[in-house]
Amino acid sequence: LPAFGKMPSWTTSTRNTTASCTISTIVLRKLRA
Repeated sequence: LPAFGKMPSWTTSTRNTTASCTISTIVLRKLRA
């Protein structure tokens, strides 16, 4: 991630990445269900 090099916004990037991963996991579970 290009924003990973920016220290002031690393927390936001991490939160966005975590949210994206969580959403992806939920979607995959729904598709597999």
